[in-house]
Amino acid sequence: MPLISIIIPVYNCSKYINKCIDSIIKQKGVDYEILLIDDGSTDSSGSICDLYAKKHKNIMVYHKENEGVSATRNTGLDNCHGEYITYVDSDDFLEPNVLSLMLKKLLELDVDIVIGSFNKVSSEGDLLASNQNTDGDSLLDANEIVKYTISYLRNPRKKQMLMSCWAKLFRMSIIEKNSIRFDTSMDISEDIDFNFNYLSYVKSALFIEQTVYNHQKNMSYNSLSTRISENPRKLFGCLDLLDRINNFVDSHNPGRDIEKDLAHFYVYQSVLFMIRLCGQVNSENKKLLSKFIINFINEPEFIDKIRNYVPAEGNYRIIPMLMKYRLTWVLMKFCNHEARRLYKSF
Repeated sequence: MPLISIIIPVYNCSKYINKCIDSIIKQKGVDYEILLIDDGSTDSSGSICDLYAKKHKNIMVYHKENEGVSATRNTGLDNCHGEYITYVDSDDFLEPNVLSLMLKKLLELDVDIVIGSFNKVSSEGDLLASNQNTDGDSLLDANEIVKYTISYLRNPRKKQMLMSCWAKLFRMSIIEKNSIRFDTSMDISEDIDFNFNYLSYVKSALFIEQTVYNHQKNMSYNSLSTRISENPRKLFGCLDLLDRINNFVDSHNPGRDIEKDLAHFYVYQSVLFMIRLCGQVNSENKKLLSKFIINFINEPEFIDKIRNYVPAEGNYRIIPMLMKYRLTWVLMKFCNHEARRLYKSF
């Protein structure tokens, strides 16, 4: 039985999937299995996965209809055999021999999760930014995790270790015991929701200084532009995430008021949502997208949260102000430009 299960959601990533898988099969010092979950790809991604599975006995491929990244990762969880779980996105890649390193630290310190540092890279693999735990390896108990969470809500741009499910090593026993899965109703921040669901049951976490993961900044796994006829609250889904985080903090620190911290985080997530959404604007959906944005910024929840928002630097000051004062066309143009700047392959 493999010690580690590596779950990779695959969707139209034929340009990058080889580099991703190769970075894993070169890992040494630990037994593992790779689960490639093809989420209805329309390019050659599925065929590439099948070729790897024919060459490597520890690689399994599952083909299914397109359901989105949450359902795809859940398929991996439902079919894995490892005692420990890690996730890798199909256009990302691992640093050498980090699986054995993370497992060794988890076992030696008997922690419930190991959270590694990561790089952001271009589609050519060039370093764009490093997100590193500069304090060295940090062992946190449950109360210290809460403190870290609050600092994360206040400054998510600089506390990015909790913003994804990758670059982490989870215990499958905790996932199974508490029936933890990705929320398939969420298209935004589903991995943050998974993290806080998991953290609700842990006693300790280890943040490590070592860079373990390289994350490529691309446009989204699935397009949001095809779903802008839906209710903005449902598509954004951040309110459920706020409830999850609030319950997590309250379970360890009852009565702690983090309303302003949650409001700040909500607006930050709204900015990311706007950039991702407007990055997919075209002549056919422009009017419908404009209507969607108007409905979004007129949602009572957004109006309430923007009232408590403390402006940050750069575009995280400009975009909230454009949203607050309902400058829709300027907002769309600005966010589209920002999307093109951030996502090089777009």
